[in-house]
Amino acid sequence: LPRRYRAKDGVWWMNELGMFDVTPDRLESPRMKFACNPHLSGKGGGHEINLHHLNRDGVILLGYLDAASKGKMMFMPNLAEKLEDVDRFANNFKKQVDIHIRKHQLSFPEENGTGSISNPQKKEITNLDLEEAGIKTIIWGTGYTSDFSWIHLPVFDEKGHPIQKRGMTSSTGLYFLGLNWLNKLKSGLLFGVGDDASFIASVI
Repeated sequence: LPRRYRAKDGVWWMNELGMFDVTPDRLESPRMKFACNPHLSGKGGGHEINLHHLNRDGVILLGYLDAASKGKMMFMPNLAEKLEDVDRFANNFKKQVDIHIRKHQLSFPEENGTGSISNPQKKEITNLDLEEAGIKTIIWGTGYTSDFSWIHLPVFDEKGHPIQKRGMTSSTGLYFLGLNWLNKLKSGLLFGVGDDASFIASVI
């Protein structure tokens, strides 16, 4: 996601376009609820985390990890495909902003270019010997997952996700807040959880 585009922050545009108010029933597939969030940083006033730029600055990009054995790691040869995916995502977002500006006859400065650059990493690495590469430390940045093991009530589906509607469950007095896609895309974000909290408070 562009950190800034046409003089506004990318998240500002997401809100302007109504993306944060999308409900799960409007998604193309239920699996989209579990898609990762775009990479963004707020450090130093905010900047883009662009894989092409990281590669240009010396970060070696790899495809999906496929296997690991005896100090060797094997990666899928899908790096180029994934870079195309992220470029397509960013460019489609920019197109949506451009269409919104034209449709509502808004005044924002024009921007040229797609923001992506050619990949300087000519050969894709699919096999990596950690010792030969001088790699002694691996940090797994896999994020977090929910843990509802402490709730002993029949309010979960077969995959362990809460069965709820706008945070309400079939168990009297049990409500959820702050879950991704609890009611809308913004339900799992600080600026969006307030709407869900107000609704649940009115129910209680």
